[in-house]
Amino acid sequence: MLWRPGIDSPTVLKDPFETNPARVYKFFAKFNKPVFGMYVGFSADGLTWKISEQAVLVPDDRNPGLNDRPCVMQDLEKRRFIGILKTEMPNPYGRGDYGMVHRMRTISFSTDFERWTSPSVILKPDDQDPPDLQIYGCSGFNYEGMYLGSMDMFHSRDSGPNYLTLDLQLALSRDGENWWRAGNRDTLLPIGPEGSWDRYGVYPSNTPPILMGDELWLFYRGRGYARHGPPPPEYRRGYPWFAGVVPPDEPLPPGMPQMGMGLAKLRRDGFVSVDAGPRPGYLLTKPLIFDGKNLKVNVDARRGRVRAALYSAERHENRYATYSWSIGEPIDGFKFEDSVPLSGDNHEGLMQWKGGDDLERFNGRYIVIRLELIDAALYSFWLT
Repeated sequence: MLWRPGIDSPTVLKDPFETNPARVYKFFAKFNKPVFGMYVGFSADGLTWKISEQAVLVPDDRNPGLNDRPCVMQDLEKRRFIGILKTEMPNPYGRGDYGMVHRMRTISFSTDFERWTSPSVILKPDDQDPPDLQIYGCSGFNYEGMYLGSMDMFHSRDSGPNYLTLDLQLALSRDGENWWRAGNRDTLLPIGPEGSWDRYGVYPSNTPPILMGDELWLFYRGRGYARHGPPPPEYRRGYPWFAGVVPPDEPLPPGMPQMGMGLAKLRRDGFVSVDAGPRPGYLLTKPLIFDGKNLKVNVDARRGRVRAALYSAERHENRYATYSWSIGEPIDGFKFEDSVPLSGDNHEGLMQWKGGDDLERFNGRYIVIRLELIDAALYSFWLT
């Protein structure tokens, strides 16, 4: 039985690398009993479970603010598990429903799903955020060689239309260990309109987006009420909680739904884009070791175009045991004037040149790509 007092944000994973049939399915969640903490479970079929009697993580002197809304992802790149957990700690830049104590995200690692490292803070509000903004949750996943996270951003004491709302922003990591806020901190998934079932909160599932054709499907839970109160005092740990700042539990307006499940759709690779208007905008890549025949782009250029040029790059050692780069002139046949302009809404557009389209001749060499955009939004590029 998966239910226990205080169950919160369960994650269920099917481990493709597991060799023990009894542990193919894995479970991670917060329970309040026997003690407040994080618990794991295992199953052979995803139906019958054996849940640990002992918590694998509990609040302690190193992480006294460990709390609810945990999420666990399987790191398919490095064959490990990553727990992205919530902690509550003082934030000198902010104020909120617990005063200066704010919700932040920590990270913990495990290779066997039972022994976890002590959590350390990776994502927290800072002086670039509104003083009341807090990072309530974060569900992470591997995506095209990177690590992405969908963060629950809680506007804990803001006035106006954002009062007590929770929307989503994007987090990014290159190694799964060092994370930062991505996309200029813009909203990834906004709340719904007034009177809707997701008017006050959108919470992502603890699973990666599902690729369906040229779309990414994100399932989420919506909240139609503004109420957000603390758990019962007997389950609290860590820093003292500030009395008198929890909003009243006001009744819902007649006919307003309390919550529901939703489906948000995003174009493939559509988390962020590099945009240009009618004046040309340019994107210069770092030196890349070419390995492929074709350069493809995911771009919306229905009102404009995109062109590409290729440059040779050379790496130079120096006396500081590092290196620098020099970039020459555009390669003959692969200059902007040789590039066939690509227009339209292309999820897998092929860049072509008058000098030929087969880039296999550059394999193993350092090449820099320069893209020119006019009235276009670039989502991604890759070699095939």
